[in-house]
Amino acid sequence: MNELLKETGNTGGTTCCTDRAKKGRTSKLPMKLSSKGYKILKTIHILSASIWIGTSVVGLFLLTVVLNKNNLSEILLAVHYIDLLIIVPMNISTFVTGIIFSKFTQWGFFKHRWIILKYVINIIPLIGGGIIFAPSILNMLSIVNEVGEDALSNPSFILSKNIFTWAFIVILLLLITALCLTVTKPKLGKIK
Repeated sequence: MNELLKETGNTGGTTCCTDRAKKGRTSKLPMKLSSKGYKILKTIHILSASIWIGTSVVGLFLLTVVLNKNNLSEILLAVHYIDLLIIVPMNISTFVTGIIFSKFTQWGFFKHRWIILKYVINIIPLIGGGIIFAPSILNMLSIVNEVGEDALSNPSFILSKNIFTWAFIVILLLLITALCLTVTKPKLGKIK
């Protein structure tokens, strides 16, 4: 980790010494990512977000296009495992790498409104997953286990499927928004 971090001055550079340090002051200099550390972190962040978006598209496709009376249990289990084993870890990875970016780069936590918006976008699925996704998919699986293929006409199943589907769509739109914010870095203003 020490190789990936270097001490810097307030200018955001990556040199080990600053004028303040040369004058003999003993203040603690902030740690910043080295060029190599920045590239590794950026790769992990982009890869996590890409996997998250791609897997969400796959889950939505399975739920809306592939799901039928012959494969209810299998598709719902696949979507459940995709959510638990891929989407949730990628959401957490994206969030954690975003925090590291804020801590060890010039972007900071609250300097720019677009960064705050990205944090909000990232937190919504973390919270919504436990409130919306998990109960909906578990309810659908429970109904399928009880009534089999008749679940497709069960009002509770239909409601859970609609909630899950629309939540997936909203999350995907939020992820696309976060992607656009990252690329464009809009001038929403700095926070003083």
